[in-house]
Amino acid sequence: MALSPTAFLVHQGDLHFTESITNPVSTLIESIWDSGHQFARAITRNRIYFHQDLDPICEGMLKVAAKRATRLPFHEFLKHFDSEIEKKSPVQHHHQSRFFESPIPTPTSFRDIDHSMSFAMELAKASNSSVGSILIDDHFNLISWGWNDHFKNRVLHAEVMVIKNYLQQFKKKIPEKCLLITTLQPCAMCAGYLHAYSEDFSSLRIIFSKEDLGRFAQNSILIPGSDLYKKSKLTKLPCQSKHTKKP
Repeated sequence: MALSPTAFLVHQGDLHFTESITNPVSTLIESIWDSGHQFARAITRNRIYFHQDLDPICEGMLKVAAKRATRLPFHEFLKHFDSEIEKKSPVQHHHQSRFFESPIPTPTSFRDIDHSMSFAMELAKASNSSVGSILIDDHFNLISWGWNDHFKNRVLHAEVMVIKNYLQQFKKKIPEKCLLITTLQPCAMCAGYLHAYSEDFSSLRIIFSKEDLGRFAQNSILIPGSDLYKKSKLTKLPCQSKHTKKP
C-alpha cells in the first residue's frame, strides 16, 4: 500500500512520519514525545517537512516542543520523502489517546473560583514544573484535570493533559462556556491545543494564578498582536483574567 505522508523528519537512520490529515505537524511531534523515546528531544530538533498550512496547534507545538519546520510544495514534499525512504527506516506516528489518574482525590464540584484554584494549586504540587490546571463547567462541576509533566514529556503541559483526559473520557470537543482554571498563564502550545479541541474557542474562560512572561506564553494566540495571533486570523478570543483571591 502506498504511503500518504503529511509531515516527516529525518533523524540518523530513521524517517519519522505521519499520515494524519488533521494537525499533522503536531501529531508527529506529540507522538514522538509520547513514545517515551529516550532521544525524543534530539529527534524533534530536526527539521520537519510538511505541505499543508499550519494551524495554531501546530505553530504552538513547533515553538515549544520542537525546533524548525519547512513547508514544501506538495510535489517537492513527496519527492523529498521518497528519496529519504529509500535510505532510512520508516517509523510511522499516529495520534495517541491517553488518560492520567489524578495524584490526589478529586471533588466532583467546587464552591467558587477560589475553591477551584485551590485544587489546581494542589495538583501543581504533584507537577515537575509546579503547574496544575482543571476544566470546569459553568456550574463549577469538575470535568478534567492535569499537571505539568514537562521533564518527562515536553508536550505534556498541564493544559494539554487536561484536554487529553477530557478527550479520552468524552470523545468530543470541549463544550461551550467551560472554564479553565490554571496556576500559570497558557503557553503558545497549550493555547493552540485549546483552540483545536474547543467547540467554541471564544466562549472559553481562562483564569490563571500567575502571569507567564516567558517568550512562549507571550507569542501565544491568546496575546493580541503576537506573531501567532496575527497568523491565526482569529477575531474573538476567550475571556482571560488573573485570579485575585477574595479577602
